[in-house]
Amino acid sequence: QSAADSFRRAGLSHILALSGMHLSLFSGITAKISHKTGKKAEFIFQFAAIVLFVWFAGLSPSLFRALLCSSITIFCSMLRIKSLKPLDILSASFLIHCVIFPADAFKTAFLLSYGALLGILLFSEFFTRILIRTVPPSCASAIGASTGAQSLTAPVSIKCFGTFAPVGIISTAVISPLITFFIFSGLFSLIISFAFPFFAPAAAFFMNLVYTVIIKSVRLFACAPAFSF
Repeated sequence: QSAADSFRRAGLSHILALSGMHLSLFSGITAKISHKTGKKAEFIFQFAAIVLFVWFAGLSPSLFRALLCSSITIFCSMLRIKSLKPLDILSASFLIHCVIFPADAFKTAFLLSYGALLGILLFSEFFTRILIRTVPPSCASAIGASTGAQSLTAPVSIKCFGTFAPVGIISTAVISPLITFFIFSGLFSLIISFAFPFFAPAAAFFMNLVYTVIIKSVRLFACAPAFSF
């Protein structure tokens, strides 16, 4: 089966979509590079970076949601507004999104994007408190967040796709860190290869190794049974 199909069967389709994770990584890298320019300039560089990223990647509902949430967070930090909570930011993003692109509210990507983040904000702490009694805190936090996301996206998946993969609760907690490591490793390898061309073959070998580990892990999770409706 194809890699995309394996991701879907493992409950990991959301990882293939450009969304908050990718935008946060790009924004974080920009912040690290520009932190010596002063807070105001750092905020401006961050905002410019995420807008540029979205301009190149395209305005998918999930990516536009991430853009709105990031923009609101950056401007609140710039204005030193600390009273807004993550749920307030998501709610403001939802309202602005519906005003600018009302047709998006009927798209599956829109529902999954907002549903996943809302589930994490509302339920991840609850599930983490339950899990922390039996698993290490770091694992409990990751699985709790994944369970929170699945709690609101599962009904959408069942309605739109007719399937639900419970293994996504565990696979997301395992594969997401690997994807993050893969992205950061790719950026680091790219920079090093430009500076020292002789390093390129070693970098390519390492990236292929990490990619192989991710794909094999995804295919392992894809073997778990899913429910069809």
